[in-house]
Amino acid sequence: MANIRIIRGLRKISLFKEMSDDELKVITKVAKKKNFKAGDIICNYGEKGGTLYLINNGSVQITLPLKRFVSREKTVSVLREGDYFGELSFFDEEVHSAKATAIEDAELLEINHDAYSQIVKENLELGLEMQKKIILKVANLVRGMNVRYSYRPFMA
Repeated sequence: MANIRIIRGLRKISLFKEMSDDELKVITKVAKKKNFKAGDIICNYGEKGGTLYLINNGSVQITLPLKRFVSREKTVSVLREGDYFGELSFFDEEVHSAKATAIEDAELLEINHDAYSQIVKENLELGLEMQKKIILKVANLVRGMNVRYSYRPFMA
């Protein structure tokens, strides 16, 4: 019964929407459910990474520290049910580059790097499909930043 609940939760996540039940069962073996209260810090910049966070319900604020002000932060994104984050440190296992805070009570599913390696061993095609979708998301984020922060007079 718990796996059915987790599969329903995974179906909400954009990364897994098109996957079969069999593929999602592989994910349920390694995904860990974690609950956060409003205001809880999920991960903080500078902390060791290596986990992909999937928002099953609730919302999460992603912030970056402002260099000139020790205690000031800039909100760069607000993520909701179906979104995921932590993809950079998930693959390179480096420290987090941003802070994630629950805006409201939130239920997340977590997949750490070791669990992902287990997915790849069990179902290489599934692991590669996850990797491809995450890479496409990161590419779109980078393209969006390029447009936002660059001067491009040659663009219409």
